[in-house]
Amino acid sequence: MVEQMRATIRSDFLNIVANDSVIIKEKQRNLKINASIYAFNKSFTVEDYDEGNPSGQLTIFGSLMQNYRGPVGTFRGNDTVTGYYKNYIYDDKILEGISSIGTPAKRGNMLILTLRGVY
Repeated sequence: MVEQMRATIRSDFLNIVANDSVIIKEKQRNLKINASIYAFNKSFTVEDYDEGNPSGQLTIFGSLMQNYRGPVGTFRGNDTVTGYYKNYIYDDKILEGISSIGTPAKRGNMLILTLRGVY
């Protein structure tokens, strides 16, 4: 699967950029995010990561830059107690010229409420 994604030619690219934190507001089972995520002064995290049942795997295919590592779940040994366990896969295309459009260039505000079923 990863090799197929790396071999795919594409012109689309999602950037999620925040001066402070990027927060997943709604937990979904086995959440997949295809994007470059930038949290300049804080972190990438999951709201209420320490509540409820385990949500499975959180996959980020792209890149993640954060000032400090934010929590996405809680664990007991190798078991996920709440939230997600991580599966972060670096997208090699970021090094092949797409970074010129994949890197934040100016300040601005954006609110993404819910993005569902996009793979």
